[in-house]
Amino acid sequence: MFVFSNLFGKYKINDRFMVFEDSITFYVSSYSEEFLKEIYDFYMGNEKVILNNQFIQLVSIKFMNLEYFAGEKQIVIHTLSPIVTYTTTDRYVDYFKPSDAEFNTLCMNNLLDKCHALDIKQDDISFNVEKVLYEKKRLVKFKNTFYVGYLSELIVKTNFETLSLLYDTGISAKGPAGFGMIEVKKSEESSLFV
Repeated sequence: MFVFSNLFGKYKINDRFMVFEDSITFYVSSYSEEFLKEIYDFYMGNEKVILNNQFIQLVSIKFMNLEYFAGEKQIVIHTLSPIVTYTTTDRYVDYFKPSDAEFNTLCMNNLLDKCHALDIKQDDISFNVEKVLYEKKRLVKFKNTFYVGYLSELIVKTNFETLSLLYDTGISAKGPAGFGMIEVKKSEESSLFV
């Protein structure tokens, strides 16, 4: 189980392509330390790699840690890639935005599914969206399928165990396809609008 972010950097749109002017930043997180070690070893062993038919040169690798806290608390998270939440009925897909009533339930169900797959105690899971500060719709194509996602900033009430799982696997569905990566927002940061 893993998740990855959008590409970040200064760019221009040229003939429907993003052309980055300088450097790019990219985030990857995973529940599996072995998976992260494989990525690290690959990049450390290759000075240049190919990303979407383009050679890129690795400049640096940094590791980020989630700061531990006890009990439950309200925190602000923002997305580093769009969140995708949906239900399917008779091949019809219904997408939900973070401000929809169904969003919290779908996120909680996704967390419980991840707990089942990873053999984590479901009793340790605590998650509730207290307030949606920002949401912006994004239509994203992945493997010839279009998904409706939302870049968002949320106040959530959670505990460290749940936040850690969200941090490692993404919020809601399609994390391994690059959807739902989050970052904890520091209190002194201003609102993020993408």
